[in-house]
Amino acid sequence: MNWIYKEKVVSRSSEELKNFSNEQLADIEAMELRGFRVLKEEPYPDRRYYSYVESVDYTNSTRTRVPVDLDINLIKSRMVSSVNTVAKDKFNQATVDYTAGEMASWPELESEAKEVVGGGILTDGMLFDEAYFSGIDIGDLALKVTSNADTFRQLKSYISGTRKKLTDIINNLSTIDECILFESTPYEYTITEEDVLENGLVVGDVVTKYKNNCTDW
Repeated sequence: MNWIYKEKVVSRSSEELKNFSNEQLADIEAMELRGFRVLKEEPYPDRRYYSYVESVDYTNSTRTRVPVDLDINLIKSRMVSSVNTVAKDKFNQATVDYTAGEMASWPELESEAKEVVGGGILTDGMLFDEAYFSGIDIGDLALKVTSNADTFRQLKSYISGTRKKLTDIINNLSTIDECILFESTPYEYTITEEDVLENGLVVGDVVTKYKNNCTDW
């Protein structure tokens, strides 16, 4: 990546400052306290992938930054952490309405529910008690429990399987460019009526969007 960032002494108007990010503003403010200002406008390196080395020439009042690749293993570790965070959030969303005690009882409930669905008759046990206190027919409750168990099992398998697949892909990336592409994969998107209502676009237009495979799943 060929990129150089230089700064030089000059004051900056408040109107100019509106075009900068908070990160840039903080950096500019710190530099202007020392008498520096941006001489050549260039994008900051993406801190997810690059650091930079800096040299200051006080004689000519300039500072130069040159990007430096981060250790790819650190980049991939951050990416895997993003995948794990999404997996955890998805699991938490699926179980947010249940206590730890309720979830701990699910295997026993499912076992009893399968017995009832298979034609067995219960006269005691967790499912029997829950049906009694809820006023729900035990057969109907058994069907609901087995259906919910299947749904949750599929969701858990999807989360765990996708997490493992993405982690394996990330671990096999060998360059920073591959990491960048994985977190910003271009794809064609066709504008829908909902997009038109929200953004004034034309239905059927095809635009390029970017998918972060670590988080968009």
